[in-house]
Amino acid sequence: MPTQLEIYSRHARYYAKVAIKVQMNYERVSDKFLAELTQLDTNWTNIQKGQAWAAANVDNNNEAAKWCAAFGFLDWEVLTRHLHPKECIDWIKAGIKAAKQLNASTLIAPLLGNLGQVYSALREIPRAIELYKQRLELARQASDNQGEGTALCNLGIAYAAQSQFHEAIKCYEQALVISRRFRLLHNEGWLLGNLGGAYSALGEHTRAITIYEKRLKIAINLRDQQGELRALGELGSAYTNIGEYRRAVEYLDKALALARQYRFARDERRILGSLGNVFTALHEYDRAITCFEETIRFAKDSGDRRDEAIALGNLGIIFAAENRFTDAIKFYDESLILNRELGDRLGEAVTLENLANAYLATDKADQAQKHYEEALTIVRSIGAQEDESHIMHNLGLLHAILGNYSKATDLWQSAIAIAERIGAKHLLERIRADLIQIR
Repeated sequence: MPTQLEIYSRHARYYAKVAIKVQMNYERVSDKFLAELTQLDTNWTNIQKGQAWAAANVDNNNEAAKWCAAFGFLDWEVLTRHLHPKECIDWIKAGIKAAKQLNASTLIAPLLGNLGQVYSALREIPRAIELYKQRLELARQASDNQGEGTALCNLGIAYAAQSQFHEAIKCYEQALVISRRFRLLHNEGWLLGNLGGAYSALGEHTRAITIYEKRLKIAINLRDQQGELRALGELGSAYTNIGEYRRAVEYLDKALALARQYRFARDERRILGSLGNVFTALHEYDRAITCFEETIRFAKDSGDRRDEAIALGNLGIIFAAENRFTDAIKFYDESLILNRELGDRLGEAVTLENLANAYLATDKADQAQKHYEEALTIVRSIGAQEDESHIMHNLGLLHAILGNYSKATDLWQSAIAIAERIGAKHLLERIRADLIQIR
């Protein structure tokens, strides 16, 4: 007869393997994976019990520590199907403690990166950067070149989230050197995608397109279908940014076809969202609504509340563009609830700004000001400088409409200073144009 300790250990081992199997297949969402995801949901209570037992016995049982560390490798997007992001922190921290108990430095570094991703999702970017730097140092100490490249990539993404695009570019370029030195072409492709995104955020869209084309070539040569469809999607977004909407649709349609052919469901949702944005820009609102409604349906089926929140917000934008502000506010409110449940502070701030725009359009200046100021408080607390400049611009417009020209001028001058600091050329042009009009 097995002892009680053996029973608990076997339980933890079995359900850790169930969870990790889902994690390993998370990027490729096939019919098989959807069945596994259902298994994860069905067995979540047992998975949670297995992790809890392992975490409670880390100090006196190496087998428990082993499986506790394994549970820590679950991606935060998988964990948030059942846990609030803040609960994910305790989950992964238990894994880090277990890895330290086992003196397994090769496990500690990636777990630190995993924890950094949770803090990034919570928009606690300074904490994420600190963790990524720790991971980077451990990787360098162990001469783990691939781990070093991953840490540099994560650092770049975190810097980009704070609108520190030049710092992000430095990280991506260092990681690219590593990838090219060791001929890690797959990694090089993904890094080029991030690098193009940073240049696009700085308004250098032509340069971004050149980089995305390089990424596309690598993906095709490697027969990396997911890399190919994402490069096509990035090119679609880049052409959207420069107003070449029909060309953007061509690239996005190709990306969507690949996503459906190879059953990359997450990519399909996000490409539909990008297509919806293009159709919105073209004022083809019925087509845009169809895209966003499909996104919401897929997001609900897979439990991806973040994509659902984004799509709801986009529907609000369409109804606002059609002057159907009551409907717009309804969708914004639904998006706001989801963003708050997810702890997505930037998503919350963007939705509050959209709500403010809708209230301003319906002559509810007090409500608009309240929502702008609440959004401004959030973006300042998380260091989202481009969003801060954008919200200050809109708040300035509100004060200009109310005849508070001095207040509007002060806000716009502050917004200009931020936009100049981060190199946001597209924002600078709009704010300066408004400032000239009231002088």
